[in-house]
Amino acid sequence: MNAVDGHSVTHTLTVPSLGLNVPVPPSSTVRFVFGTGAPGSHPWRCMSTCGPTASDWAGPMTVSGRMRGTVQVVGA
Repeated sequence: MNAVDGHSVTHTLTVPSLGLNVPVPPSSTVRFVFGTGAPGSHPWRCMSTCGPTASDWAGPMTVSGRMRGTVQVVGA
């Protein structure tokens, strides 16, 4: 597992109901594996603000599928 300096994170993939928080450094691809448990619908959100100002949750942060959405876990 690689550590990421919190100051270099530009985005996250955060799914609270699955206990998942994946930091994403600038200009990078992050691959990860995690267990999901039971099937269901789980909201995700980027938790690194990237709205019009440094402390703003507007702009791209409000667009479903861009900075927030849903992860569907299906049975095998």
